[in-house]
Amino acid sequence: MPEGMTFLPDEKDIELSSGVGIVAAPLNGLQSLAAPRAGLKMEEDAWRGLLAFCLLADAWGVDGVTVKTIRPEQSAFASAVLREKISLVLWQREVLGVLNRQAGIVPAAQLRTVELPERVFWYDGTFHDPTDELNERDRTLLICRLSAMNQQGEAAVQRFISALTQAGLRSAQLVAHQDEKTMANLALRMKAILGQTPGVEEQRDPYAAAPVNPLLAALGLAERDEPPALSLTWRYNGTIIARSSSAIYCEGIDTSEAEAALENIAQDIRMLEQYSPTWRQNLARRTQDWLNRHQDDRALLPIVRTLAEEIRYQAGVPLPAEQLRLQWPWKAGGVVSTLWHEALGEELDAGMVNPFADELCLLPGGAWNALGDAVLSRLCVLPGDAMEPAAAVVPPLSRELAACVGDRLMMESFSFRRTEDGGVCASFALRGKDQAMLERVYAPGEIRRLSMEEAPTVAVWPCLPLPERSWRAYYVYIHGGTIRASALHQGRWLITEDRLFSVLKTESFPEMIALHADGRCLGVLPNSLPPCQPARTETALGLLDVGASGIALGLMQGEAAEPVQVPGLVRTLLRGGKAAPLSEEFLPAAPLGPVLPAAVELFNQKEEPIPLVDGHILTPETCTALAGREAKAMHSAWKWSVDAPARRARRMMLHQAMLTASLAAVLKGAPSISWRIALPEGMAAEGRRELWQEISDLAPVVAASCGLPLKDKSVSHGDESLALGTYLRSEGTVRGGFMALDVGSGDASMALWLRGMNRPAVRCNLPLGVQSMLLDGLMQHPGALESDFADMPDENARQSVLLLAGQLRAASGRKELEKGRFLLDQCLNEYGTALSAHMNNRFAQGRTTVTQSLVLQAFAALLALSGLVMEQVRRDPLLNDYLPAEMTFIMAGKGNQLMNAMPEYLKSALAQFVRLEMSGDHPVRGMRFLFSAAPKCDTIMGLARMTEVRTDPPAAPKNLRASAQLPMPPDLLMMRFLSAFRSVFPQASHMLYGHVFDQAGMITREGENLIRATAARYFAAAGEPEAALATCLTELRQIIADE
Repeated sequence: MPEGMTFLPDEKDIELSSGVGIVAAPLNGLQSLAAPRAGLKMEEDAWRGLLAFCLLADAWGVDGVTVKTIRPEQSAFASAVLREKISLVLWQREVLGVLNRQAGIVPAAQLRTVELPERVFWYDGTFHDPTDELNERDRTLLICRLSAMNQQGEAAVQRFISALTQAGLRSAQLVAHQDEKTMANLALRMKAILGQTPGVEEQRDPYAAAPVNPLLAALGLAERDEPPALSLTWRYNGTIIARSSSAIYCEGIDTSEAEAALENIAQDIRMLEQYSPTWRQNLARRTQDWLNRHQDDRALLPIVRTLAEEIRYQAGVPLPAEQLRLQWPWKAGGVVSTLWHEALGEELDAGMVNPFADELCLLPGGAWNALGDAVLSRLCVLPGDAMEPAAAVVPPLSRELAACVGDRLMMESFSFRRTEDGGVCASFALRGKDQAMLERVYAPGEIRRLSMEEAPTVAVWPCLPLPERSWRAYYVYIHGGTIRASALHQGRWLITEDRLFSVLKTESFPEMIALHADGRCLGVLPNSLPPCQPARTETALGLLDVGASGIALGLMQGEAAEPVQVPGLVRTLLRGGKAAPLSEEFLPAAPLGPVLPAAVELFNQKEEPIPLVDGHILTPETCTALAGREAKAMHSAWKWSVDAPARRARRMMLHQAMLTASLAAVLKGAPSISWRIALPEGMAAEGRRELWQEISDLAPVVAASCGLPLKDKSVSHGDESLALGTYLRSEGTVRGGFMALDVGSGDASMALWLRGMNRPAVRCNLPLGVQSMLLDGLMQHPGALESDFADMPDENARQSVLLLAGQLRAASGRKELEKGRFLLDQCLNEYGTALSAHMNNRFAQGRTTVTQSLVLQAFAALLALSGLVMEQVRRDPLLNDYLPAEMTFIMAGKGNQLMNAMPEYLKSALAQFVRLEMSGDHPVRGMRFLFSAAPKCDTIMGLARMTEVRTDPPAAPKNLRASAQLPMPPDLLMMRFLSAFRSVFPQASHMLYGHVFDQAGMITREGENLIRATAARYFAAAGEPEAALATCLTELRQIIADE
């Protein structure tokens, strides 16, 4: 064959020639290896690397290195170019070179890049000198095989053997001479290995049981010696740091990666020595075990044994206890995990991955007042400097840590300081078996500053950790900016919606609330409070009285009944610069109950709105706040409404009311609850059934929502008038017969109770509630409110009246009118006493107001109609014997406060109207007036004591009426009343019915005609005549006002 050229295989092995064809070997290959010239060292290094791989691969159990012999007779072409056979060394299907007895292998001139086993550290696409890359076993084995191969004493092979021998002695010599750096590094490696330092892994190098090397076999050579039986490699986070050595135990690796790994190990060991008594104890024990195993090891240098004894001694010396300090971010390795577990236990593992928030949130100017928790407000402060005032800091916990930290967070440990480059160093401590201080330096780009105007308000209700078996309904509220909040719910984080304000519901007490912006965590607001464990008591009966403007709540346990009063359990955890309208968007901070407003605001149009999340009961603190709400989102006067939005609003309101009562029951230790509702007789039969059914449907929903078990699935019910009568009789203030006048917001009810009877003898509903007596009349007299209260000294009350006047003037649609009703109720709730005092002063001065005129006319009509009822009873032979000599009139309901606030002379003047329609020989000779001590809760208190209750669907209320007819035609009754009203209250009469009378106070002919026409139009013989007469008076007033 041509000199220097080798022909590759014949047609049978055509794949071996693919991409190679002719393999060129250097003409002077062996000579250059025997006496290398300058610049050819790289060739010798590549030859060493290739030869080492070929001689060691089989020992590792790696198949793929083979020798293929080609003879001249294999093909015509081979016979033409070959004078003798040649042997090719292959790795899988790639040609590595030509087998050579002197050099072992002559590398191919164009060796393609191949994929080799991971243990060939000296190959990176090109072979390099492996002398310093081999472990002791490979090095010994390679020396043995090179020696077996080097029978002719080739110089290149001998140099290779000498280099390997020197490499094996180098580390031992440095240790024997106690080189300072070498000894320090050896000590580090031994501590890391014997102490089982986190991140350090021991690997037994795999070797074949009975390897046969293909190169030696092809050359007909046998191995001379057996290498050591065991070889170990130690890695630190994947980087090889040491290999086993019979002389020094663990031989270092001379690479930049290993050096960097050793520096990290030094840091780890310093922390373990300083903070981990357990690690030191284990190191001392394992080192002693190692000394015992190597006691008779003659290959081990004595100085290594001495070093191990010193390590054991130092590890056994106790060190002063120090608080663990960990700096985030953790460097690679498991030492933090070890220290974390030793100090804190495994319960906080999830938080160890990333304990700090993504960004540090500062509130410049909010120091000491932005955070609601007193401890955090004092400690979570970054001191000010020349450029920035002191800032409140949102505790920089991550959600991962917040989810598991519980009470292990040491609230008093928060600390913050500025760094020279404009960053902030934040730290806090956790407690477990011991304590650990965590620290992170936030770079300037990792700090988010929120002005107080941008800062959100975050609050929780009920902020009281109750036993999970009895309460599972907590609500997190956030208002303002682009910040969102999240809380844990069933093990996962729920996040608020991205809008001006949002509420989310969780089943477990929100101990930690995380803040977010732009997908990044800004920290966590701890909400740690001591658990509340109410003493277990009796099961509770929840009581509901649904009114036109409010829903009264009560509880009964055993024989004790009382109105619901839930303490103020709204806790504000973060305060923005602008006070959030909690009452208008969430709940008031003040205590709840016993009467909740019957007005709802829905935030969306869900079919099943969740209380506080999708809407809430409106509890505005001021008229100003209410006036600013949009009427279209509000729903009030829904007691009588039948449209779908009103039904959704009613259901949500009842749900929230029952939730409030359930919370009150839990706070009193009730293990379960059942429900009872008072049904108004003035409501149609279908409406009564629907209201009862709604409560029945909601009872299990509320139980599932809040966690308080439902004792009885059947909701009991009783009539309102029976409940009120039961309460009045149980109070012991009346004996025998009495007249109950319940003046509510929407209407008034009249019930006459006679001695010895367990239900009213007469009961009727009248359109004389607070809203009826005032709202219609004020709309009939535009400007009356402004003039009536223009000189009122209480500025806040006067401004509220002006807001009401403006709302009534603009009330062009149903929604605006509903808002007007609610605003009227709010105004009376907030300033009722002051308004009554002002009207009474004006009356005493002879300047009667239109507003008081309306009130006087309504109560005068109510009392006159009550006298009419008693006159009808006198004429009823079945009832007249039960009339008492003295009748007690009990004023109940919200409206009775208007009469109760009047001076005694006005009350006496109104009392005259009772006798207006009573005959002179009426058996009732005396009268007295009492005002209910619980005007808003009297019905629910009676409901608790009622024995006549049912659980089946309610039927239409019985018609309880006297059998006698009216004593005279309706128009004459109206004239008698108007004349009496003119005589007792002339100014009020003139304001309301001025056109009906002449200057002498007599009803004019035109007035008579108007009264007769009105009576004919509105009096319904088949209905309740009392209600018809009340309606006629209102309509007559409207006609006169229109003229």
